[in-house]
Amino acid sequence: MGKDKAVILQDDRATVGSRIRERRKQMGLSLQAVADRVDLSVGYLSQIERELSSPSIAELVVIATALHTPATEFLEDHCNAQHDSFIVRNSRRGLTMLADGVTKQRLTPLGDCPLQMFILTLEPGGHTGATSYAYTGLETGLVQQGRLIVCIDDQEFLLSEGDSFRFSSTRPHRFVNAFDGVTRFLWVGCAPWMPDAT
Repeated sequence: MGKDKAVILQDDRATVGSRIRERRKQMGLSLQAVADRVDLSVGYLSQIERELSSPSIAELVVIATALHTPATEFLEDHCNAQHDSFIVRNSRRGLTMLADGVTKQRLTPLGDCPLQMFILTLEPGGHTGATSYAYTGLETGLVQQGRLIVCIDDQEFLLSEGDSFRFSSTRPHRFVNAFDGVTRFLWVGCAPWMPDAT
């Protein structure tokens, strides 16, 4: 699945890769065991853990599912977790750059609430993954800047500023900016994120 295009950057001390590695070791899994679960190479997973490669959102969801962990857990600004359980101040929003020209900025406080809100920024040519992905949940959003292609099942929908969407996350989907300018949209998801252990 996909090749790396950028190194993940975060404004807190624990990086996405180190969190993935920590969770994998907590579960007593080898890189090979996780690679077998997610259909990615051991070398690529190792590069992700060492911050030499960056996963797409789709890859991050697949890895999180294999590790029985909410995908957002790998993106959290844990340094701020104790400060406020109700409010996220503008100056304290965690910022994460993922592969494929995507930046995510958290708008909701940390916690186990399944309702999460982010601002996603897609650079020209940016997308959430080379292939569609799906999971249990519901998502909705509002395009704030630029144009956005939302792919749901086998359909493509072109959204402009002010347009919004809602669909079940169980439908295979992805987001694409196929245009010259930057696309920015508000994304709200409600999902347990925890896969069945069976």
